[in-house]
Amino acid sequence: MFKRQMKAICAVLLLIVAILAAGVANAQVEFEDRSTTESTESSDQPDLLNVGSELPAEVVRVEVNGDEVETGTGITERLDRGQELEVKVRVEAEDDVDDVQVLAILFGDERFLVSDSSGNFNLDANERTTVTLRLQVPEVFESDNYFLRVILASRTGYTKSYNYPVHMDSQRHQLVIEDVFFSSNGGKVRAGRSLLPIVRVNNLGEMDEEDVRVEVSIPELGVSAVDFIDELEADEEESSEELFLTVPSSARAGTYNMVVTVKYDESTRTVTKTVPVEVVGEPSAASEDDESSDSTSSKKKSGKTLVSVGPQSQDVLRGEGGVIYPLTLTNDGSTSKSYTIGVSGVDTFATVEISPSNVVLLSPGETETAYVYVSAKEDATTGSHPFTLDIKSGDEVLQQVPVTANVVEPANEGVGLTRGLEIAVIVIVIILVIVGLIVAFTRAKKGEDEEEEAVQGGQTYY
Repeated sequence: MFKRQMKAICAVLLLIVAILAAGVANAQVEFEDRSTTESTESSDQPDLLNVGSELPAEVVRVEVNGDEVETGTGITERLDRGQELEVKVRVEAEDDVDDVQVLAILFGDERFLVSDSSGNFNLDANERTTVTLRLQVPEVFESDNYFLRVILASRTGYTKSYNYPVHMDSQRHQLVIEDVFFSSNGGKVRAGRSLLPIVRVNNLGEMDEEDVRVEVSIPELGVSAVDFIDELEADEEESSEELFLTVPSSARAGTYNMVVTVKYDESTRTVTKTVPVEVVGEPSAASEDDESSDSTSSKKKSGKTLVSVGPQSQDVLRGEGGVIYPLTLTNDGSTSKSYTIGVSGVDTFATVEISPSNVVLLSPGETETAYVYVSAKEDATTGSHPFTLDIKSGDEVLQQVPVTANVVEPANEGVGLTRGLEIAVIVIVIILVIVGLIVAFTRAKKGEDEEEEAVQGGQTYY
């Protein structure tokens, strides 16, 4: 009996050993099959990053605008956007190395990649050199934290990268001329007429600016115009009004530089921009018998007197404000002349004022601008109203310039009507209250009189 039990136990042990042996064998087969499959089907390529010999050179010092910057110290260098960064990189070689190049990169702003690189150079063992790179940071670069990355590389072999933390910040006071555009003519003008530039200014500084002075000028022609922006908040943009820049009638055709100058922070800071403008037409060298009477042009010639008008058609609100028609006179003769400016055809719809005077005295070659202020009357009909600007010299009418005023309804007329109705309702309510008080007082008085009569009627006499 005991022998039979021992045989059964041995049989079970042999069976377990056989099962384990079979499992090990299967595992070995599966491992070998998997490795074989991977080696035959894989399409991976060798890692090509930093393949080759090690670069036997190091960056040992970096300066930005004369100040040393460090990496790994936790110190962040503060820089101002809009400035040029002068980056000096000192390289030291441990062994001979050829075709070394240094790159400086400041990226992270989605609109700009600011970088510069040196040319290739060679270094002998234990030799040191310094290369200078220049990075122009745009004025609208985002204010944020960045890394100035300096990369040392050769034609083959490893590259070495060094990261220096920097913070791009905005200056306390910083205005930029965002754009210069023209309300008409696109920067082209005929001699004797006016350019109408508009200047867009952007405040990139930390402080609000007040009384920003905007000036446009053409130095070659000796003309200029000025406007002021009362307040310009930080991170905001504002545009100037139209600047009337009258080109002399004697200006020759060609391209001129219009200089835009913006002064701010109590006029202690200045930013400028140059915009080309074009004067078209023939040079103004008219003789006395060279007269032109083109009614479609605002440039008129009458003998040796040149006349020009700014916008010849403008919208004017009925009963509110007015518009200005600049009228420029040039005496191209050899003697002084006196001119009288008159306006015809406005009595039915507008009133007129001429500033600084309707009488202009000009020396030979002199130019002066008068401003005709037209204000529509309350009862003026809406629509186009043509009239003329009359220029006389003595009793002689030299020129009649046709212009137009388009009378339009004021935008707030409905508001005025509503206000009038409100006042009328209030007056009616007050009147009703007064009438009610009078009626109540009358009734009370009548009741007192009746009571007194009743008392007197019931008196007993003895």
